[in-house]
Amino acid sequence: MDQSIFEALKSIGLTEGESKVYLGLLSVGTSSVGPIIDKSGVSASKVYIILDKLVNKGLVSIIVQKAGKQFTPASPERLVELLGEEEEKIKKNRERVKNVLPHLNLLRNSASKLPAVEFSTGNKGFESHYAEMISNAPTGSTYTSIAGQRIGFKMQHFWSGHSVRMNKKHIRQVMSYEHDLWYRKDPDISRRAERKDYFPRILPEKYQGLPNIAALGNITIISDVEEGEVFTLLIRQKNLTTAIKKLLKIVYDAGEDVSVETSKG
Repeated sequence: MDQSIFEALKSIGLTEGESKVYLGLLSVGTSSVGPIIDKSGVSASKVYIILDKLVNKGLVSIIVQKAGKQFTPASPERLVELLGEEEEKIKKNRERVKNVLPHLNLLRNSASKLPAVEFSTGNKGFESHYAEMISNAPTGSTYTSIAGQRIGFKMQHFWSGHSVRMNKKHIRQVMSYEHDLWYRKDPDISRRAERKDYFPRILPEKYQGLPNIAALGNITIISDVEEGEVFTLLIRQKNLTTAIKKLLKIVYDAGEDVSVETSKG
C-alpha cells in the first residue's frame, strides 16, 4: 500500500491499526472479521477493538445476520467529513483556551517569581516571547525597536500579525529599520501600508548587521539568527528595559523619516 495513503489517514487522526483495518475492509468489501484480519494484518485480539473505534467514527457500519456480524466500510468521502468535524473541534477548543488564557497568565505571574532572563532557540520560542511581551504591555503604551535584517527576513511572515496584535491594544510602534530590510522586504508580506500607529525610520546604510531589539512595558527582547536558527533573549527587568528604551530612542533619532501610507489612529 502506498505510504502516502497511510500518511493521509494519519493526518486526520486515524491510528496505524485503524488505517490498516479500514483500508483492508475497503479492499474486501462487506465482510466478516476473518478476511479483514487476513487483508489488514491486524491480529484477532485487536481487530474488534479497532472496528468499534471505526464504527464510532462513522467509517464502518455493522450488519447483523444469522451467520454473524458483517462489517461494511463507509464511503471514502466520509474521511473529508471527519476532517471537517476535527476542524470544528479544534476551533471550539481554541476558543476555550483563549477564554482561559487571562486566568492562566494570572496564575503564572502570581506564582514563584519568573526568571529575569530567558533564552530560547527556534521560531516557537521567539513567538512565545513576543506574545508575552504584548500580553503584559499596558494598553496605549509604546513599542520601540531596531529591526535588524537577519531576523527581519527570517521571520518575515510574523511581523504583520505582530503589528495587528499591538494595534488591538493601541500600542504605538516606533521602529528603526536597517536600510536593506526596509527596501528589500516584499510589501505583500510586510503590509506596512496597512499598519496603524506606526512610525518607522530608516537607519543610515553604515548601520548594518544589527540584531532585533524590542522594548515594551518592562520587557526587552533581543533576537538574531545564527546558522539559520533563531535565538531569542527575553529580559524581564524594569530598569534595564527603561535604559534600553533610551538607547533605542537615540538610534531612532539617527534614522530618516520614511513616507508610508498608514493610518495613524
